[in-house]
Amino acid sequence: MIGTGNSAESRLVCRYHGIKYILQLFSTCIDELWSEDGVDYKTVVVSPHNDLDRDLAGCIQFIRQAMDELQEGSVLVCCNDGNSRSAAVILAYWLQYSDPDHSLQAAIEWYNQRRQGLTLDEGLTHLLEKYEMMAQVQDSPGKRKLMVGSPASPGKKIREQVCANISEFKL
Repeated sequence: MIGTGNSAESRLVCRYHGIKYILQLFSTCIDELWSEDGVDYKTVVVSPHNDLDRDLAGCIQFIRQAMDELQEGSVLVCCNDGNSRSAAVILAYWLQYSDPDHSLQAAIEWYNQRRQGLTLDEGLTHLLEKYEMMAQVQDSPGKRKLMVGSPASPGKKIREQVCANISEFKL
């Protein structure tokens, strides 16, 4: 699943969507609110001075490990708006584990079919282009197909605002 910072702050949303792992990408350290509920976190502090480039492999490893351990439940990847850094991590994961051709263009098309508002700045685009080249050179064993669907609406107005900011990416 991919979403905004508000998504990770809502215990209701985490429980409703069965979120067991949260990867947070923010400019400051964020509280791990639901760790006592059994949610595992990875928080990456990113800013113009601390680019995602340094932490991308660790983010992908966190998602991969979570996917290997999950019998049921979801992984939430979130940043401020849910359309830039979190999207870059999902695209990089897709390049490594799902796309047999390791095509960034195909990854972006796949993403845009499932969620609107992709906003990759020049730095994130350049990072993904480098990652695309690395993925093409090093074909990863154990690829898994990514399946994407829409989260079911809980039907309550109080939940709608937060749930509207989440797109479900079943990995």
